[in-house]
Amino acid sequence: MANKVLKALGLGCLGALIIACLGFSYVIYQDTLIHWWRPVVLSLTIAIGSGKFLWKSWRRLTDTEAIWVNYGVHTATVAALLIGIFFIGNYFLGDRSCITYQDVTITRVYREKHYHTKRISRRVYGRGSSYWVYKADVELPGRDSKDIRITEKRYDKRRHAGVGCKTRFLWSDGYRHRKHQISNQKQKIAEEIAWKA
Repeated sequence: MANKVLKALGLGCLGALIIACLGFSYVIYQDTLIHWWRPVVLSLTIAIGSGKFLWKSWRRLTDTEAIWVNYGVHTATVAALLIGIFFIGNYFLGDRSCITYQDVTITRVYREKHYHTKRISRRVYGRGSSYWVYKADVELPGRDSKDIRITEKRYDKRRHAGVGCKTRFLWSDGYRHRKHQISNQKQKIAEEIAWKA
């Protein structure tokens, strides 16, 4: 009985770790210039390749000999951990001393309607009230484009300024030269400089 409880706790902690890694990665990705599919493909490749040799080590936790269950648990766990390490490491191990101002062209300003979740009864959840998420597509100097989150105030300014206007962003070099956008307060200062200029 105690053994089953420990295994259930282990699987629960593993699931929480996977969700935390993917959640933090998604939040940090909003401020990162790399395309999302590059670290995902690299992580999945490593996870699938290593699963061929390491799937047996998951038998004690899953309590089954089925190769596809153990291989799937290994692939999901290792891929989530590698994605988390990439994005979290890029953000927190970045070179904060190398901050650059970069003028970018805004190609589109838009908003997306999202919904909060609402608890209806004990185990039933539904769609709650709506809220807006404001975004802008910017064209980077390397001719890449990226959508970034902006505040409602910036959305109103950019919407009235029109497409093709330039704005200034603060970027910091991340680990392994993946740039990421730095804090909103410094961002506001940079944008005020750009709008005055």
